[in-house]
Amino acid sequence: MKNIVIFRDLVTEIKPLFHEFDKLEIEYCHRKLDGRLLISYSSRKYIQENIMLVSKLLEIEIKLRNQYEDDAPLFCYEEELFKLPKNAKKLNYEIIQAENMESKV
Repeated sequence: MKNIVIFRDLVTEIKPLFHEFDKLEIEYCHRKLDGRLLISYSSRKYIQENIMLVSKLLEIEIKLRNQYEDDAPLFCYEEELFKLPKNAKKLNYEIIQAENMESKV
């Protein structure tokens, strides 16, 4: 249950960024070992060229770390610190737009 709450909080925080930074993409999954949420941002080049995006992502990471401590998601760029499975889920601008359209129908 806690993982669902953590994921919901993450999505609530990160969703607005997709409208402002439409090339941002994340892949995520829950680690089998302990259920911890793993988040990988891409593309590194796009993110590093947008200092406001870097700042906002860092704010989200800190907020979730302070809120959930040892259960907080782990973040990295382009699977630099951990490898996600091939069936990892994705979030990007197009997916968020499609979800918004479905919720209006």
